[in-house]
Amino acid sequence: MDPSPAERPVDDFGWLDAVAVDAEGLNPRRLPLSAGGLSAIAWGEVPFQVLYLHGAGQNAHTWDLAAALVGRSAIAVDLPGHGHSAWHPEHDYRAETNAAAVAELSDAIGLRPRLVVGMSLGGLTALALAERRPELVPDLVLVDILPGVEEAMARMTGVDLGQVALLGGAGEFDSLEAMEETTIAAAGGTRSAESLRRGVWHNAAQGDDGVWRWRYDREHRRGGPSSETLWPVVRAVPRLTVVRGGRSPFVGDDAIARLHAERADVPVHVVPGAGHAVQSDAPEALAAIVRSALHD
Repeated sequence: MDPSPAERPVDDFGWLDAVAVDAEGLNPRRLPLSAGGLSAIAWGEVPFQVLYLHGAGQNAHTWDLAAALVGRSAIAVDLPGHGHSAWHPEHDYRAETNAAAVAELSDAIGLRPRLVVGMSLGGLTALALAERRPELVPDLVLVDILPGVEEAMARMTGVDLGQVALLGGAGEFDSLEAMEETTIAAAGGTRSAESLRRGVWHNAAQGDDGVWRWRYDREHRRGGPSSETLWPVVRAVPRLTVVRGGRSPFVGDDAIARLHAERADVPVHVVPGAGHAVQSDAPEALAAIVRSALHD
């Protein structure tokens, strides 16, 4: 049984009424839970062109604005242990384990995307998916992530980590407002308070005890191979694009230098003013990059 906090009624797409984004024809909806326990949001109809994979501590809704602005049929997955997906019995949310679950979902629904877009843990998951099932990742956009990020993170302060620091912070709150205040303080001014509140709304659940908790499994198995082992996949993916948040330290100049030593053909887009979660901080800019990567 999923040990996540008790469910509460959630309006998955009520935000569309509050923002000036035209999602007409995309009919965003949550798919039935897959046999492998993954939940996902569908945009448009089959064949789905884009697969979105979120970062640690996030969920499929992090892509809402960007997916609507891209305007192409897509699937945004709640990775294992996140959002409405089942929690792994051993709390194993490494990229390789996530990739196996995403591959199972892809086979179940016949998903063969033209493009995969992965941010942070979702980007590493996309690389692991490309290693396991290269036909599922013909084209890849990595959002503020490259292999070897662990070394960069070890040098970061809490301020550098921004909202990522929430993963190791408080897990229980007396109110939804307290969760919002904590999130806004950690964001460092990269996006509006209203945007952050929408994010918290989709990433919080109130238990039967009245306590508010994050909608992701805060326990996770540590150890295993470093993401450094994924560099060969970077060389192998047929088409690759990298996006950096202009205010994010997660992908440094040294990582970009190594990338271009491995593959001089990879375009790197720096999004000014954006932090680690480029899709939330600058959805218009990211949507333009994704549309360009779709070559249409």
